[in-house]
Amino acid sequence: MTNLDFSRKDIGDSCGCLLYDAIKVHTVLTNLIFCRNGIGDSGAGFLSDAIKGNDVWTNLDLSLNNIGASGAAVLSDAI
Repeated sequence: MTNLDFSRKDIGDSCGCLLYDAIKVHTVLTNLIFCRNGIGDSGAGFLSDAIKGNDVWTNLDLSLNNIGASGAAVLSDAI
């Protein structure tokens, strides 16, 4: 499996940190979709740690979440 679609699952920040830990060790996923999940800046930080240094990602969709400027900055540093 290379695609993972978690759209509209109400992941939020606290539930997301557990999911992001699982993603961190997965080296086959290339397409992650997390749109409409209530992910904020702290969730963006957890996700940033999960994708940092992983060269297989080609698409990360975080549209329609609550990520502000600080969360966006953390994510952009990870990519």
